[in-house]
Amino acid sequence: MKGVMPAPADAFLELVRSHGPRLLRLASGYARAEDRRDLVQQMWLAIWRALPGFRGDAALSTWAYRIAINTAVSHVRKDVRRREQAAASAPEPVAPGGRDERAILEEFLEALGPVDRAAMALYLEGLAASDIGAVLGATEGAVAVRLSRIKALFKQRYLGSER
Repeated sequence: MKGVMPAPADAFLELVRSHGPRLLRLASGYARAEDRRDLVQQMWLAIWRALPGFRGDAALSTWAYRIAINTAVSHVRKDVRRREQAAASAPEPVAPGGRDERAILEEFLEALGPVDRAAMALYLEGLAASDIGAVLGATEGAVAVRLSRIKALFKQRYLGSER
C-alpha cells in the first residue's frame, strides 16, 4: 500500500482485515494470554491515532508494524514495572519437562530483550530480513546476524547444542 494513501478509515479497515491475525500473534510474544487482547486493542488504537500522520515513506503495513512493536515494547516496560512493584520476591520456578512447544517458545521470547523479541516475532510471522529491518530501523544484514544469534541461543538453551 505504498504510494497513494486511501482515506484513513479505508486504510485502517484494510489493515485490520489483512493484518489482524498477525498483530494478535505478535502480541502473543509480548503479553501473557490474559493480556493479549488488551495489547492488540492498544496496538490498533495507536495505529488509528497515528494514521493521519502517515506520509507514505514506507509501506503502510511496515509503518503499522513499527507502531505495533513500539506499543508492545511500552506494554512490556509497564508490565515489568508493575511486576517489580507487586512482587519483590523470588522468581517462580520453571515447570520441569512436559511443556508444549508453545509454552517453550513463549518462555524464550519473554526472556529476550525488546528488540530481539520484536525481530523474532516478525521472523516467526514470515517477514523477510529486509522487512524486519524496515520495521526495526536496522539493515538487512544486522537483522540476519541478530536472528542467527537468537536461533543459536535457542538451540543452546533448549536443545543443548552450541550451534
